[in-house]
Amino acid sequence: MNYLHCHACGCQNPATEFLTFCNNCHKKLQNNYADWKGKHPGQPYEQFLAAIATASRTPPGTPGTGWIKRTTHHRRRYMLTCCIIILLSIITGTIIGKRLVITWFYPGVNKAWLYTSWERMTIGRQALQISTPAHLRINDKALPPDLASGITYHKRYTNDQDEGMKIEVKFFSYLINTSNSLHSAAIQSVKSMETSPDISDIQYKELPAQPSDKTECLLQQGTYRYKEAILLSFSNLVMVRGQHRWIVSLHYRADDQTGREIADRILRTVNIKDTYGG
Repeated sequence: MNYLHCHACGCQNPATEFLTFCNNCHKKLQNNYADWKGKHPGQPYEQFLAAIATASRTPPGTPGTGWIKRTTHHRRRYMLTCCIIILLSIITGTIIGKRLVITWFYPGVNKAWLYTSWERMTIGRQALQISTPAHLRINDKALPPDLASGITYHKRYTNDQDEGMKIEVKFFSYLINTSNSLHSAAIQSVKSMETSPDISDIQYKELPAQPSDKTECLLQQGTYRYKEAILLSFSNLVMVRGQHRWIVSLHYRADDQTGREIADRILRTVNIKDTYGG
């Protein structure tokens, strides 16, 4: 049996005098009898078959290798598209979706703190005074071995309720033969944040501060990414006097204007008494 080859899809079409379009892809055949007859007037159909048609054992309508290649190509493109869609869905679910969820549920600072009475506290035996809108309680944590070896005493205070701001006050007393410079205190302040698995992308600057004439101080202010999602602001007031070190840390949403105002107000209340024991 004679067939006409379709150059578009590779299909072999049973040859007839009236066949003009491929039975498979419906595109016009490059070699059809009507066009050939126009170029070869007076030539019989049998001559067309001898010149153009091919004999094949491929069943009529069966796609040839060209069609198979095109089908494989389209299938690969389809699979690649599906993989890209799945990958984007995963990324969206783990990054964008995660950021949206954490940002949505992470509270802002309670605006009532601007108007309620604050509590004035004297923290630790080394007489740091601070005023806060929330009560601070002892919440000690074990120190890393490399840090604990040079410390004789330490305390950590945090607020009871996290109403959009984390308030933390830490105090350390160092051994006489242990260095306790403002520079090392500043490095340790940031290092303690960097070791937290929930904190990344820390950006900050250091500013001079002076709560007491007899105390070396600096203020670290910046931002970081919390749980690789929401952007938080922080302020670390680092203070050193002799073998004693204090760090007041405040954390709140970077887009929270109330939080920024509360943080500035808290920092202005910090004072270290000129007389202290130890």
